[in-house]
Amino acid sequence: MLLAYALTNLVLEEAGLLTVTVMGIVLANTRIASLAEMRRFKETITVFLVSGIFILLTASLTVEDFLSLDWRAVLFVGSVLFVVRPVAIMTATVGSGATLAERTLSSWIAPRGVVAVAVSGLFGGALADAGIADANRMVSFTFAVVVTTIVLHGFTLGPLVSLLNLKSADKPGLLIAGGPRWAIDLARKLRDMDVPVMIADPNWNHIAEARLSEIPVFYGDILSEEAHHSIDPKRFSTLIAVTDNDAYNSLVCTDFAPELGRSHVYQLGRGADQSKRMSLNFTLGGRPLTEDGVDFRTLRERHWQAGPFRRRSFPTSSTTMLI
Repeated sequence: MLLAYALTNLVLEEAGLLTVTVMGIVLANTRIASLAEMRRFKETITVFLVSGIFILLTASLTVEDFLSLDWRAVLFVGSVLFVVRPVAIMTATVGSGATLAERTLSSWIAPRGVVAVAVSGLFGGALADAGIADANRMVSFTFAVVVTTIVLHGFTLGPLVSLLNLKSADKPGLLIAGGPRWAIDLARKLRDMDVPVMIADPNWNHIAEARLSEIPVFYGDILSEEAHHSIDPKRFSTLIAVTDNDAYNSLVCTDFAPELGRSHVYQLGRGADQSKRMSLNFTLGGRPLTEDGVDFRTLRERHWQAGPFRRRSFPTSSTTMLI
């Protein structure tokens, strides 16, 4: 990509951007096995490079550039925020299927302007070299827009989403690491109660029944990098690790505790070895899934004896339990 960009610029100045854009379109439509890994790399390097652009361009500004901002800069920023962006977004989203509330939100949190910052830094210097008056102020005006939008959007996004009634109403979900039969039965019952649930297991045979029941599954190691990019922890409020490997359950809970909160990760007990677990560092592993700390085999036998999970409500306390 860097070589194509450089060679194209040698032929025609500033044509490298078009070259790498076409290269990206071609690459996205190419059937290659490593495309998913390249996309992850792209997402990571994008954050790094965009941050670098802001740092490099800001370093070219002086105190005098900021002090030169007057009432005209205020009018410019205001027109961009309240006229140009809303009109552009509303026009571009006509016929898109988005609701008026969604279009309104998009009009307010439009792109912050990293492309505008990069272009202003490029053309600002070129115009200044050409002797155009006030060319250096192009960068300072652009940064005024960026800083203002970041501050305003940061403080108003939450209230605006609530005002437009665009907050997600989905129930908090359950992520299950491991696919024993009783866990699939639990996931099936939760799905029937409209509770989001997903089962993750690297053994295809363990999740086959879940797939037949149309339960969302992740085929692979929940601790892998692929799972990190495929499973969104924000969709789930609780995790239970129920594999037959207690050490693996502890590792899963330890890994997800910072994301979900240590009080929301659970694992099967060790049965007779439960006292040994109490001597471990309290920051390792998760909370016991059951009060008596039953292990994998005991819970499996209990499920065989008791049958499928059942929903029971308690009218006096408005509480629902799964038994």
